Amino acid sequence: MVSIQLQELAGRAAAGDTVARAGLLAASLPVARALARRLVNDPDAVEDVVQESLLDVYASIAALREPAAYHAWLALVVRKHADRYRRRLRPTALLDLDRAADDSADPAAAAERDDRVARVRRALEQTRDADRILLGLRYYAEWSDPELAAFFGISTGAVRKRLHDARRRMRPILAAFLISPQEMVMSQFGQLVDPTTAPPVPAAPALNRSDPASILPTGIKVLDALAPWPRGGTVDLLGPIGTGHLVLLGEIVHNLLTTGSAALIGVATGAEPALARLLEPEARPTATMIVQGPAEHAMHYASRSAAGLAAEGAQVILVVDRVVADTLGPELFADHVGVSISGGSVTGVRFAPDSVAPWPTAGAVTMTSAEELAAGYLPAIDPLASRSTVYLDTAQRELAARGRQAIATGNSVREYLTQHFWMAEQFTGVPGEAFTRQQALTGLAAALEG
Repeated sequence: MVSIQLQELAGRAAAGDTVARAGLLAASLPVARALARRLVNDPDAVEDVVQESLLDVYASIAALREPAAYHAWLALVVRKHADRYRRRLRPTALLDLDRAADDSADPAAAAERDDRVARVRRALEQTRDADRILLGLRYYAEWSDPELAAFFGISTGAVRKRLHDARRRMRPILAAFLISPQEMVMSQFGQLVDPTTAPPVPAAPALNRSDPASILPTGIKVLDALAPWPRGGTVDLLGPIGTGHLVLLGEIVHNLLTTGSAALIGVATGAEPALARLLEPEARPTATMIVQGPAEHAMHYASRSAAGLAAEGAQVILVVDRVVADTLGPELFADHVGVSISGGSVTGVRFAPDSVAPWPTAGAVTMTSAEELAAGYLPAIDPLASRSTVYLDTAQRELAARGRQAIATGNSVREYLTQHFWMAEQFTGVPGEAFTRQQALTGLAAALEG
């Protein structure tokens, strides 16, 4: 019945009956919509295809010679506009790249698809002029091979050859645009990166200042209990070389990775090669990258990389060597750290394995000690010389104070119980000592009281 009605209206409309033409469009609407739904998965695009198809019908109905063929003709018109819609979404597939399945019901997937298409457009802007014009006309303006051949004054075979060559030249450019900044950064972990030759890292959302009570969970007892690191703040990691700084950094990143995404990005000038040792197989945590070069360039690249990862929710340790730290100073270094609204963070660490004064503005100072190492206390962190400005609450602050007092008392007791021997005087040059039992007891009591 619908087909007969369409045939009658189509015959009258083709003869110039304007009333019939309007009636034909109204009667064709449900038919065209049903056809478009089978060809296009996006509900919004279905309506666009139907509208464009009916406009085409309205403009071309006078050319219809056989009203009985109207239904088939309408199907061809709808198919034509559906194909045009699909071709508009095909730039990545036509460049031999995979395209995800229909994502119209998923706003996040649709946004990702749109972002990929935008990246393709930006990649086109980086290609040579001749390739950009050819690819743009073919895949965005939808010119056919004969149309391109006529425009360029060449054969269709030459058009296909030029298209093949243009796609080949564009693929490496496109690959750089299609990989996300985070993927690009992560792909360089385990490497020594030269910022002058590495792909540029796009700017990430700005970091916010750290919460004064926010603690980075390092998994190291002496740190988390006595001198916690401020999450998104700055830390001084000081002490004699060879007392375990790199082991400590690697251990912290390892522990952070067990609870989520984490990374260590080191910045070195090359004058001090210590940080680069974190890339050695036996020392490397699974997510370490060392950026080496002039201080300002290396820091710019590393801080952008760190902020981008933090925007994705990662806990990033941004370590700078002494030369970079001295170039920046504490205030400028603090501008490169902070927390992200996504839950990620960038915690800055000044790595100075020698005798330097702590930065007064550091949120925490972790001091390693040769004496602790010699005594077999690992990690070789001096709990009395280390300090922090962040604690979970007053109870932890008081507990940390009690712990330090107990350690100080223990050190006093241990020091009191040492004694010079007469038998060693010829080796030490120090006269020996002897004490009565009462003197020993009285001295011990005094040491225990601190």
